[in-house]
Amino acid sequence: DRLLAAAPVAGASIEIVTDYAVPAFGARGDAAELCLRLTDQTATISATYSTEAGHFQDAGMSTALCGPGAIDQAHTADEYIEIGELAAYCAFLRRLISDHC
Repeated sequence: DRLLAAAPVAGASIEIVTDYAVPAFGARGDAAELCLRLTDQTATISATYSTEAGHFQDAGMSTALCGPGAIDQAHTADEYIEIGELAAYCAFLRRLISDHC
């Protein structure tokens, strides 16, 4: 309403068009259970960012996001991952390979 009131042209209108939507994603199912088991965690966490994982999940694939670092450090001007986080992730990948090969 405020934008329309300030419009320089009488009769202006605003239309909101969603031309791309990212489906919500929730870690559950076999992939999430596998990641929890291989990381010795008991619960998943939630974060407010966009990922393609929801598309895979909507297509019927068991999907999980699992990687090094903390989301509060990601995608910032001073983004970084601690060396210890990388070492822990390498150990996770070794357990994943051992579990499946």
